[in-house]
Amino acid sequence: MNAHEEYLIHTPRNQSDWDAYHRIRIDQIHNRYCPELTYDYQDPEEKNANNFPLVFRHTGSDQILGVIRIDLL
Repeated sequence: MNAHEEYLIHTPRNQSDWDAYHRIRIDQIHNRYCPELTYDYQDPEEKNANNFPLVFRHTGSDQILGVIRIDLL
């Protein structure tokens, strides 16, 4: 990361953000740890009030570089 570049962490704002969020989760988590299961884009946990899906975005290219979901248990 260049010191002059800017990055943001925020909730997905539009369908493109959600698509990137799910694509990264499928590639980096789901396919590695539970490939025998079908990934559910509509999983109720995504809408749980105590779960916070976030994307990590490079502002210069508007590219989503990573995702995280914080679950308050």
